[in-house]
Amino acid sequence: MAHYLVAVALYYSGVLALRGWLRRRASHRPEVAVLCLHRILTAPQAAQTCSEPAMAVMLPTFLELLRQLKKQFQVLSLADLVCGNLPRGPRPNCLLTFDDAWLDTFKNAYPALREAGLRATVFVPTGLIGSGSFFWVERLNSLWRTCGEDHEALCCALGKELGLPPVANVEEAIAALKRVSAARRECIVGALSKEFSNGRQPGATDRFMDWEQLLAMSPVFEVGSHTVHHVLLDFEEEATANQELLASRATLQEKIGREVRALAYPSGSFNEQVCGWAAEAGYDCAFTIRPGTYRAGDNPLTVPRCLLQEGNITNPWGYFSPAMFHLRLTGWR
Repeated sequence: MAHYLVAVALYYSGVLALRGWLRRRASHRPEVAVLCLHRILTAPQAAQTCSEPAMAVMLPTFLELLRQLKKQFQVLSLADLVCGNLPRGPRPNCLLTFDDAWLDTFKNAYPALREAGLRATVFVPTGLIGSGSFFWVERLNSLWRTCGEDHEALCCALGKELGLPPVANVEEAIAALKRVSAARRECIVGALSKEFSNGRQPGATDRFMDWEQLLAMSPVFEVGSHTVHHVLLDFEEEATANQELLASRATLQEKIGREVRALAYPSGSFNEQVCGWAAEAGYDCAFTIRPGTYRAGDNPLTVPRCLLQEGNITNPWGYFSPAMFHLRLTGWR
């Protein structure tokens, strides 16, 4: 509530608008705020998903967000950023991006954007799209929720596999698993699933779209790479990382028939070496999840993005809040 009241005071007093105007006036370089979303869910889908809450924005909230963007922003395309076409106008620029190519991006976000007349970008993990498989985070969350009386044993097993004390919660387990290679992570989650899952899997809500659906979205969505298997590139060997970057770009270009010049680092995980690999693989720009605003002339391989979720753009009663959204754009967490 305190966070919300601060947002309301700053937004409706005009302080946030004045701050943005002064920053744009003081800068000699045009800028763009890049927004990052993952999942757009209806209430029934939110009740069924095994994704983390921070991954989701509810559909009514998203519809209000689009109204806000149409009213107050100049919504750019990915091509505008890649080509350096950042206009300097009376309204601030923004770019709308989605990670992972979830099925709900096709079912929920795409129709809403089409109706609003806005464009967006989706970053695609080519090995997951159309595969019918589930992402490791959703598999682990499903396992955690359904292990029942084996919960303590699962905590111990996870800790043992990671060389750590028993984990306290699933968030701790996910954070630890992000710090190992994709191959080792798959071995750990696969072994635990065999021991504890009793055959249970996440539901259809947590599937990815297929290639036909991706192509159907082309009037609205531009496409970028999210590697092949959503690997965290700075935890991989150079050969593996290069294969992920090159194969994903090649597959996308073959499927969509256009050059792919943009990459989103999975989980925003990168370092200087990863940036070099991305450039060598043919990417002109790459997106992080570091907060901030991208200005013309900044390093295009470390483009910051503002990560949006239901909890940081709504008021305490669960409705979209322009004040919370604009405060979020400043980098306030």
